[in-house]
Amino acid sequence: MKKQILIYIFLFIFTGKTFAQTFIDERIKEAERLYCTNQFKEALYLLNDVISQNPNDMYALLDRSCVFDALNEYEKALHDIEIVIKDNPSNIKARHFRGGIYENLGEHEKAIEDENFVLNLVPDFSSGLNVRGLAYGRLGLYEKSLNDFNNAINSAFVHNEYPEIYYLNRANTYYFMKNYSESLNDLEWALHFNNINPESMLLMSKILRATGKYEESIKWVSDLISIKDDYYEAYYLRIIDYLQLKKFDNAKRDLDIIKKSSSKFSAYHALLSVYFYLTGDIDKSKSEYKLSKEIGRNEKNGFVIKLNMNDEIDDFMTSYKFEEIIFDK
Repeated sequence: MKKQILIYIFLFIFTGKTFAQTFIDERIKEAERLYCTNQFKEALYLLNDVISQNPNDMYALLDRSCVFDALNEYEKALHDIEIVIKDNPSNIKARHFRGGIYENLGEHEKAIEDENFVLNLVPDFSSGLNVRGLAYGRLGLYEKSLNDFNNAINSAFVHNEYPEIYYLNRANTYYFMKNYSESLNDLEWALHFNNINPESMLLMSKILRATGKYEESIKWVSDLISIKDDYYEAYYLRIIDYLQLKKFDNAKRDLDIIKKSSSKFSAYHALLSVYFYLTGDIDKSKSEYKLSKEIGRNEKNGFVIKLNMNDEIDDFMTSYKFEEIIFDK
């Protein structure tokens, strides 16, 4: 009789664990579904619950790392993925995700190291090629960057994947190389796959601006803002266009719109400085310019740095020989 009781107890515990594991698996699966539909906070809630009960659940930790990455909480994402990699240093998926996190953190050499590990094992892994291509581009190694994006595009077609992001990233690389015709060609392919992608629309504006087509550039960023009115980098570029065309009232309107979200960034104060200079208020122009430089010295991984807006604004100010002119007044 005692033996039967022990068997029943064992079966109860085993069945309970099975039900518990099934419940956990279902919550992780639901979190992944939410992640794929951009419901990141909802996914995070589920994964936090799973990890609070099972701190060493590597699947949940890996998934939560991806969610933190999507929420731009890169340090938290890195913390979770490090636990997964410590448990299994050869986990290809985890190494690839860590490479992407490093790239978002601006640690390009580390991103390349992780993606090299992945690509040595899976040479045609398009997502790994994409991350490494981005890292090479950030380091100014444009030929290597182009080669990775070329291979990512080829791999995407072979494996019936969606190549839009690889065309867009190659277009960005050509843009930084000032090869605007090739950039435009790739961008048209990216827009063919998705004609309302904000990043593609923003790049189109940049190409048009770089070739002096300010009115057309304004049209693209205005269309973007009509779709996504909190896409603040579009306002930055439209302000530059308005200032180039001496449409100062329009520029001031956009500066006022982004003030609340952007006043902590150097680029905002740089543009405000140009606005005051061009409208004749030299004292305010000098003050804003000094403030932009002061903020810029302490800026790291912020809105402006991440989106390469500093390059756009620096080019604009250099075209005016701004620093020389303003402090000669």
